[in-house]
Formats: sequence, C-alpha cells, structure tokens
Amino acid sequence: MSIGDKFSKITMNSVLVANGLFSVSSGLLIALFSTWLTGQFGLATSAWFLGIGLTLMVYGSVLLAASKSTHPNLMVAMAAEGDLSWVVMTTWILVNPSFFGLSLTTPAILLTVLTTLIVLDFAVIQLHLLARTPSSYTVSETVDGTVDEAWEVIADLEGYVNYTSLIRTDLVQTDNDTIVRECEDSRGSWRETQVDYTTNESYTMEVDTSDYPYPFRYFAGTWSVKEIEEKTEISMTFSWVPKGWIFGKLVFAFLLPGMIRKGVTQTIEKYEQRIIANRSVALQDRSRRLNPISSLANT
Repeated sequence: MSIGDKFSKITMNSVLVANGLFSVSSGLLIALFSTWLTGQFGLATSAWFLGIGLTLMVYGSVLLAASKSTHPNLMVAMAAEGDLSWVVMTTWILVNPSFFGLSLTTPAILLTVLTTLIVLDFAVIQLHLLARTPSSYTVSETVDGTVDEAWEVIADLEGYVNYTSLIRTDLVQTDNDTIVRECEDSRGSWRETQVDYTTNESYTMEVDTSDYPYPFRYFAGTWSVKEIEEKTEISMTFSWVPKGWIFGKLVFAFLLPGMIRKGVTQTIEKYEQRIIANRSVALQDRSRRLNPISSLANT
C-alpha cells in the first residue's frame, strides 16, 4: 500500500463530480432563464447571462472529465481557486451592485446569496481535501555501486545516524515482527515504524506523529534503489501532511523541499562513501582469502 492510499482520493473525485454537476446544471438554468434574470438584475441585455451560463457548462464539463483522473489534486486546487473567485465577485456584487451597473430585486439578491453559499461550501470542502492530502518531494542521486552494495548501506536502519546530521541518536527494535526506530534530535524524540519493505527495491518508515516535535499530522520517508547504466540511483521520498490546514500546507510547500534537498544530498553522498569503503574492505578480504601466504607476509 502506498503512502497516499490512506488519504482516499474517492472523496476528492466525488467533490469534482458534485461541483461539475452543479456548475453544468446552474449554467443550463441561467441560459434558459437568461431573459428573466436580465430583468431581475437590471441589465439591458441577456447576453451577459447567456455567456455566464455557457461558461459554467464548459467549466462543469471540465470538472466532470477531471473527476475520472487518478491524480485529481491539481484540478481540485484550480476548482477551489475558481470557486473562491466566484465568491469574491458575487459578494462584491451584493455589497455594491451599482459598481457593476446593476439594480438587484429581492429574488436576484436571494439567488445570489444562495449560489454564493453553495459555491463557498465547495471551496471549503476542496481546500480541506487538499490540506489533508500528502505532499511529497523526491531527491535522487546516482552513486558508484551496485544495487546490492547500495541496498546494504541504506537498509542499515541503525546506521542511519551515521549518514545524517538531522538525527542525534536512533535505536532499532522489533515489536511483534514490526521494525520500529527510536529517533531523537535537539527538539525531542519520536518513533518510526517500517510499513513497507521489498529487498533491493525500497522500504518506508512512517513517523508516529502523536509525540512528534514538528508540526505534522503525517510524515513518512521512502528509501529506494534502482540500477542505472551499471550504477545505482538512490532515491529518498518524503511525504507529509502539516498542521495548520491549508495555510500550513502552503508554508511547507514553499519551505520543505529546499530543506529536504540539502539534507538528502548530503546523506546520499555519505551513503556513496560508505559503499566505496565497504567495497574496498570486501576486496581486501577476498585478496586475503585468495592469497593467505602473501597476507601473512604483509602482516
């Protein structure tokens, strides 16, 4: 199961369907009753409402098409932005209709208030879904070594403290066949659980955020290796859901990738140094086994 599976996209796709259907039906009604609406809003021509109706129908059709995507995040973000823009504009119309050359009747005011509240609900729901969906960032570097050599180094959970300056100590233990790593730094301590493991491919460590000293509701890291032209690509992917709703998500979307890249690049450089050192030791051991007399003479 991937990291994002626990944050189901079914709800995200469903809200796109609901928003799309609402937009299409609203656009159709506006176009059909454009003449009546023109009188209620004090306009001289129905062309405005015909244009608005057509635009809403196209917009809703785009949302319905996007609802079938397995990665709807971008469209949900765009829909939330569009809905918020609609709310701002209709609120402005209600507050100062004369600015737009409008003269609103009571039915026009009620219709505008109702649609504004519905669209605002869609915007809030979409922002909430975006806020609780994990963001992720991957750093990949190619190292001089085989997949086996690289895996031996990155799979050493207890040795991770030797490759990063971010963690001061760590202790790996097995709890009911589950591997748990106890970590500590200058701000506090926390536990990480191995939730996925495939030899010579990847493993994932998920943080128990109940006592995490950092403002995240969810945080996990995945280490992986892949052969590339007789070398090995080491990748580290971090996924997170910050506290602070959509505002926290925006802040960390700006700050975290740069911090991750700097720390991970240094870690992978140390991984490569260990790979080369391990290979040197292995070659020396092999040489001693093949030439025991020479080895004794050298000592």
